[in-house]
Amino acid sequence: MFIRRDMRDTGKRREIGTAARSDHVRGTLVVFAVAILLLSGLFCAGSVVIWRDQAIQDKVIVAAQADYEDEALCIKFGFSRGTIQHKACKLDLLDLRHSDEDLMAQTGNQR
Repeated sequence: MFIRRDMRDTGKRREIGTAARSDHVRGTLVVFAVAILLLSGLFCAGSVVIWRDQAIQDKVIVAAQADYEDEALCIKFGFSRGTIQHKACKLDLLDLRHSDEDLMAQTGNQR
């Protein structure tokens, strides 16, 4: 009889220990899931910032390339750098680029 009572006590302890262990595992899983969600959010936020910076940098590079090309064309047309005609030439080429971009946007054509 004494042995049976001892075995019953041990069984209860196992059940209590198992319940405590499952609560611990559940808590660990919740912490792990929250950590994954936070890291995912940080990664997405960082990606957006990097993407936005890259888009701005791309626009700056394209504008610098267009300015370089306009400069070369105006010199090729015979307008000396720094003259009023040279500046007018660059402005005309810039207007031409913008009107071309507007026309492409209206028709839906892309390069």
